[in-house]
Amino acid sequence: MSKIKTNIRLLILSMSLMAMSIVSAEEEIIVAEVEEAEEVKEYIQDLIKDFSRFEGFFEVYQDPETSDIYLVIEEEQLNKEFIYFAHVIDGVVASRRNKGSYLDNGIFKIEKYCQQRS
Repeated sequence: MSKIKTNIRLLILSMSLMAMSIVSAEEEIIVAEVEEAEEVKEYIQDLIKDFSRFEGFFEVYQDPETSDIYLVIEEEQLNKEFIYFAHVIDGVVASRRNKGSYLDNGIFKIEKYCQQRS
C-alpha cells in the first residue's frame, strides 16, 4: 500500500513540476513579447525624433526631408468609420478657393491586413 502512495506522490510532484515549467515558459514568452514591443517603441522614437509632430484625432508626424506623413493609429481606432472633410483655411478668391470654402468630404476606415510575426 505504501508503494502506491509513494507512486501517487511522485506523480503529483511530477505534474506540479510540469505545471511550473509550463508557467515559466509562458512567462518567458510574455517577457520576450514585452521586450520586443519596447524595442519597436525605441526604434520608432529614434525614427521620428527629427520629424514635425501634429496633434489631433490622429497623432501625425511629417518627415522634414521628404514631407512623408506618418499616422499613429491606436488599436481601438482600427475597423471604425471616420468622417472627414476638407476646407480652405485661407486662399485666393480669384481661384475660387476663398477662406472657408469646402473642398471634399467622405467616410474612411482603417483596417489592418498584415499578420503578427510568430
